[in-house]
Amino acid sequence: MKRTTIVLALLCMAAGLYAQPYMNRSRSSAEIYLMLKKLSVCGNVLYVAAHPDDENTRMLTYFARERSLETSYLSLTRGDGGQNLIGTEQSEELGLIRTQELLAARNIDGAKQYFTRALDFGFSKNPQETFGIWDRNTLLGDVVFMVRYLKPDVIVTRFSPEPGPTHGHHTASAQLALEAFSAAADPARYPEQLTYVQPHQVKRIYWNTSWFFFGNKDYDKTGLLSVDIGKYNPQLGVWYGEMAAESRSMHRSQGFGSARQRGSEVEYLKYLGGDSARTDLFEGVDLSWNRVPGGKGIDKSIAAILSVYSFDKPYQSVPALIALRRKLKALPESSWKTQKMAELDEIILQCSGIFAEALLRKYEFAANENPFVLLEVLSSSPQAVRFEIQKDGKSNTQYVKQGEIVTDSLEYKASGQVSTPYWLRNGIENGFFVYPEPFKVLPYPVDQPHSIPVTFWVEGEPIVRNIPLIYKKTQPDIGETYRYPVFMADMVLNANKPVVFSTTDQVTFHVTFSANRDVSGMSLRVRNSKTGQEVFRREIQPMKKGGRNDREIRFTDNAATANRNSYLVELWEGERQIAFTTRRIEYPHIPAQTIQNVLEVPVCIVKNAPLATKRIGYIEGAGDKIPDALLQLAYKLEYIKSEDFTEEKLQRYDVIICGIRAYNTRNELVKYQPLLMDYVKNGGRLIVQYNTTASLLTKEIGPYKMDISRDRVTDENAAIEILQPAHPLMKGITQADFTDWVQERGLYYPTNVAPEYTPLLRMADPGEKPSDNALLYATYGRGDFIYTGLSFFRQLPAGHAGAMRLFLNFIEAPRHEKN
Repeated sequence: MKRTTIVLALLCMAAGLYAQPYMNRSRSSAEIYLMLKKLSVCGNVLYVAAHPDDENTRMLTYFARERSLETSYLSLTRGDGGQNLIGTEQSEELGLIRTQELLAARNIDGAKQYFTRALDFGFSKNPQETFGIWDRNTLLGDVVFMVRYLKPDVIVTRFSPEPGPTHGHHTASAQLALEAFSAAADPARYPEQLTYVQPHQVKRIYWNTSWFFFGNKDYDKTGLLSVDIGKYNPQLGVWYGEMAAESRSMHRSQGFGSARQRGSEVEYLKYLGGDSARTDLFEGVDLSWNRVPGGKGIDKSIAAILSVYSFDKPYQSVPALIALRRKLKALPESSWKTQKMAELDEIILQCSGIFAEALLRKYEFAANENPFVLLEVLSSSPQAVRFEIQKDGKSNTQYVKQGEIVTDSLEYKASGQVSTPYWLRNGIENGFFVYPEPFKVLPYPVDQPHSIPVTFWVEGEPIVRNIPLIYKKTQPDIGETYRYPVFMADMVLNANKPVVFSTTDQVTFHVTFSANRDVSGMSLRVRNSKTGQEVFRREIQPMKKGGRNDREIRFTDNAATANRNSYLVELWEGERQIAFTTRRIEYPHIPAQTIQNVLEVPVCIVKNAPLATKRIGYIEGAGDKIPDALLQLAYKLEYIKSEDFTEEKLQRYDVIICGIRAYNTRNELVKYQPLLMDYVKNGGRLIVQYNTTASLLTKEIGPYKMDISRDRVTDENAAIEILQPAHPLMKGITQADFTDWVQERGLYYPTNVAPEYTPLLRMADPGEKPSDNALLYATYGRGDFIYTGLSFFRQLPAGHAGAMRLFLNFIEAPRHEKN
C-alpha cells in the first residue's frame, strides 16, 4: 500500500509538473523500462467521443499502459458549452480550461489528445439537432482526417451510434466514427486531404458499452467482447484503476473527482464494423515490427536490450540503443519509423541521464521582444555527452560530465505573434472554430510551446530535442513553480467592467491601456459589433514603453438593438489596430492560460428598471457573475458565508439569492435549510437558481415538494408562453424579452411539483412535450420562494436586457397570493 501511494504520488507530481506546466522531467528506471517495452509494440488504437470527460480513462490506461499501444482520444469538442464547478468561466474560456484538463489527464493515463474544429454549443437532445448546428460533412471530414493521420488499427467509440437517452453530441460522435471507418479508406472521399495524409483502412470498430446507457448493470452481454482492464503494473506498483481515477479526477471543472479502483474490472465492447474479434480486440493485427517495412528482426534487438536492462545503471543500455537507432535510420520511410525513432531518441536521452532546461528571467514579453535564455544541461550518467546549440548563426558545442551543470545563453527569436490559443484566433462560424489551414493544425491539441532546439551527441549519434522555454520561481508556500512565456500585444487594453449595465441610453465605462513598446499617436475608437457604426473616438498622445493611461468612454448609440448589444474597443496607430485585451485563467491543476483578442464589451440597457431598493444576500454556488450585474445597478449585496447562517443575520436581507448549483456545492445548506425556510416564513424572499441531479445535497430545496430532474430546453429560440401575465414577476415582460437568448432557455427543471407552486412560463424544444417548470413561484408564511432553471448565468454576462428585466422583477416584485 505504501509503494502504491508513493508511485501514485510520483504520477501526480508528473501531472502537476505538466499542469504548472513543465514536461521535461527525468524518468525513473521503471518508466524507462516500460518505454522500452512500448518500443517493441507497433499497434494503434483510437478512442472517439464528444467532450472532455466523456472518455473512459480506465480503457485508455489499459490500452496505453498494459498493452503499450499508441493510444489516442479524439474529442469532437473542447467542452465550451458545459458548466463550470470551479469558477465563473464560460464558453470558450471554459473550453480552454477543459482542454488543459484533458492534457493533464492524458499525461497520467498515457494516451494522446486530439480535437476537431467543432464548438460545443451546449446540450443537444438528439443527433438531428446536433447536425442542425454542425455541418455533418465538415465535421466528418475532420474525423476522417484524424483517422488518416493517426492510422489506428482499431477504433473504439464511447457511445452507441443508435439514438438513445443521452446527449445528441454523444450519438453524433459514434455515428461520425462509424462513417469515418469506411470513408477514411476511400481516396474519393475528401481528396483535398491527400496532400497531408493518405487513405487508411481500420481493421475494426467497436462500441465500449456501459451499464449506464442500458439503465442497469445486468444488461444482456450476449455476443459482446469482454476485456478485463483491471490489471496491476508491477513496475509502477499500481493498479490501472488507480491511474484511471487520477486521470479522470483532472476534470475538476466538471466535478469528476474519482475514487481509485483496484482489482478486476471488466469492460464490454459491441461490434460495429470491420472484421469481428472473438477473444481479443486486436486479434489478427500484427503488433510486431514485422508490419514495418524492413522491420523484421527489430523485435529481437529490443528483446535483447530488455533482457540485460539494469534498473540501477540504465546508461549501460546506451551502446545497444545507439546500435538499434542506426538500424531504424536505415529503414524505409514510414509512419511507424517516424513514431518509433522519436520514442527511441527519448529513451536514449533518458538512459543517458540528460536533463535540460531553458530558463527565462520573466514570463511576459512584448510580441517583438527577443527573450534572453539561459540553457542549463545536467547529466546523471558517467558517460560524457556533447550538446550543441545554434547561437548568432554559429554552432556552439560543450561537454557535460556526470553531476555537472553546464550553462549557455542565447537570444530566442520571437515570431512577433501574440500569445493566444490558436483555435481562438480567427473567431467562430456556423458552429466551428475557423482554421485558415485546418490540416496543418488539427494534429496539435494546443499551440506548440516556444522552445530552442538542442542537439545532443550520444555515441556519435545526433539527437535533437526541443527544450521548452520556462520561467521558474520558488514560492514559500508551494515550492518551485513554472510558467510558459506569454508574448503580449503592442498595447494591452482592458475595461473596468466585463459587462456594462445601464438604466438609460447613455453608456459609460472606463478603459486602461499600457504600452509594450514606444507608440506614436493613436486613436481610441468604439464601434457597435453588429452594425460596425462608430460611436466614440478620441485621439491619444504618444506613449513610451511601460507607460499606462486610462480614458472614460461615454456615448449614446441610437442603433442599439433591443436585447443584446456589444461594442469593440480598439486603439489604432495609423492604419493598424494594435491593442488586445488580456484575460488570464489560473488554476493549480492546469497551466496558466492567456487569451488575447480585441476588446468586446457587452452593454445591457435596461430602461425603466425598478429602483434598487432591496438589500440582497447572495449564497455563492459553483460560480456565476450575477452579483456583478446587481452591484452595477446599485444594489446593496453581501455574500453569505457559513458563519452568517443565523436568524438574526439572515433577517437583514430583503432577498436572498442562491447562486447556480449552490445545493450541489455548499454542504452547509443541508444543515441550514430549515433556517432558510424560516427566513421565508417570516417574510423573506428566497430565489434559488438551477441545481443538477448529480451530487444534490438535499431534496428539500423549497417549502413544498419538487424533484430536480434533467429536463431542459436547449433551443435558445424555443417559443415561450407566459402562463400568468398579471403575476408581479411578469410585470412588463413580453415575448420580446425572450429573443436572442444565449445557448439555451434553461436546464435541470423540477418535476413532481407540488400544487402550491405557480408555474409562470411554458416552453418546449421542437417536437417535445411542453414544460411548465422553468420558473416556479410559491408563498410560504409571510414570505415567498422562487425557483428557476432559466440560464440567467449565461444571459446576464452576455448583457441580455430582457433576462435582466425578468431577474430584477424577481427581486423587486411584491408578494403575490395564489388565487
